[in-house]
Parts: sequence; structure tokens; C-alpha cells
Amino acid sequence: MLDIEKQLTTELQKMNIVSSAVESMQDSVARSEKTVIAMDKMADTARIFKPVGRMFVLTSKADIKAEFAKNIKALQDDITENKVPHNQRYPRL
Repeated sequence: MLDIEKQLTTELQKMNIVSSAVESMQDSVARSEKTVIAMDKMADTARIFKPVGRMFVLTSKADIKAEFAKNIKALQDDITENKVPHNQRYPRL
């Protein structure tokens, strides 16, 4: 009986890890979508800088929106296909 309880505890811990990873991915998607909505309100001539390490690079609005769309799609695919690795941290977008 003790062995079954250990297995149950282990599986519950794994489930908690996966559910927190999925929640983190969903939060990243929501933040990205809000950022894209905010960018849509900006003028097309607005200067947008993308953070790269400790510096910022001037990037076109279309390039940044395309990158956000690609990242949102990848995260949503991972969520729907249950591709949530246990030890991977997802970057904030």
C-alpha cells in the first residue's frame, strides 16, 4: 500500500508541474495578444525597438507583429498537442 501512495504522490507532482507549465504558456499567449493589440493602435510610422540582450534594435512594426504571431501559434500548438516538457521554462514574449 505504501508503494502505491508513493506512486500517487509522484504522479500528482508531475501533474502539478505540467499544469503550471500550461498556465505559464497561456499567460504568455495572453500577454502577447495584448501587446499585438496595443501595437495595432500605434501609427505605422512609430519607432519600435526590440530588446536584444542589453540593447535595443530598431525593428519594423510588421516584423515584430509577425514574430509575435509565430510565437503565439507555437505556444497554442504546444498547449493543444500536450507538448509540455517537464523541465523546460517558456520565455516571456
